[in-house]
Amino acid sequence: MRRKRKWLRRVISRRWLVCYLVILGMTALWADRTEIVLASIGALLTLSGYGSGSRENSGSDTGSN
Repeated sequence: MRRKRKWLRRVISRRWLVCYLVILGMTALWADRTEIVLASIGALLTLSGYGSGSRENSGSDTGSN
């Protein structure tokens, strides 16, 4: 039972973080603060795991010609 609560707490905190980043990004967009919008998008992509497979193949194409 204790393990399940830790997992649930992590999911809830992650959802709140995502909501915060979305609200921050939309507020920054309204205030015309491009750097904050881009930082929010980058943080959301990092949290979602986007591009995690690209590191494995980054050095495989060098010197193949």
